Amino acid sequence: MRILVHAALLAAVATAPAPKPAQPIPTPTAGIEFPPNDAGGHAAAWFRAFNTGEPAMKRFLESRVAARALQRRSVASRLGSYREMRKNRGSVSPIRIAEFTASSVKVVARGERGGRFAITFRCEDAAPHGIVSLRIEDLPPEEGTPEGPGDAEYSGRFPQSDLPLDPWSPMDRGMPGPTGFPSVD
Repeated sequence: MRILVHAALLAAVATAPAPKPAQPIPTPTAGIEFPPNDAGGHAAAWFRAFNTGEPAMKRFLESRVAARALQRRSVASRLGSYREMRKNRGSVSPIRIAEFTASSVKVVARGERGGRFAITFRCEDAAPHGIVSLRIEDLPPEEGTPEGPGDAEYSGRFPQSDLPLDPWSPMDRGMPGPTGFPSVD
């Protein structure tokens, strides 16, 4: 009898479908066509650097942020913002390009831990078109999108009124950040 039970268990295990492998994290820019300008190139590079890690983000900041923006706020300070965002969101993936101009691009993205957000890259109007600011805004979940109902919980943890001032938006433009107050650079 024991042999029959063991044989039945072995047969069940042998014929059971193999477990599905874990889904790989999609390539940060997979399926997204960034605008064919410097702002689009900066945005695509930002997603790669963000997901690669702090050394890559440091290289990104040093090479792509405008010199005048780095005079107002150092790479070290910007890396502190990166660490906080990476801690809160995990890796990030672009979903779609919301809008773009010759010197800016707004990307809707999703964090690994849920939640959609928009990130606007603003660049210098003249060459070399370095980044002068980033503006990040949490977005509410949309029904019928891949974000699903789980994002309501995520977005609730980062309400607009509790977001820190976006340190990459230029205060001299007087543009309100996600909190409704002018952001600091």
